[in-house]
Amino acid sequence: MNDITIYSDFIEYEKNPKLMVIRNIDWNNDFIYIPIDLPYRTENIIDFSFDDSSISVLISDLVINLTISNHVGINLSSIKSRIIESGFQENEVSKLIIRIVDFKEVIYIERN
Repeated sequence: MNDITIYSDFIEYEKNPKLMVIRNIDWNNDFIYIPIDLPYRTENIIDFSFDDSSISVLISDLVINLTISNHVGINLSSIKSRIIESGFQENEVSKLIIRIVDFKEVIYIERN
């Protein structure tokens, strides 16, 4: 099971989600699907750290599967290719970092 945390900053005492961090990635899959409406664990953006075991998920890695509603897919095959091109192995990467603005954009496209 993927472990998901949302990192937010605060504007006028309101949470402003910025990043989604996914841990416990099963690299044996070509795709993983993230529900859009779960109450994810949240942390302050001040506590976020990007390290060597992290990789950014590009908006082009995010996909829609019309048979799995209310989920956004992540193309792990594409990410694995980038990891290998960088001289690493996928098992060396323990965190996927997604910008919330990209996640929301894919949700918007799916609904329209």
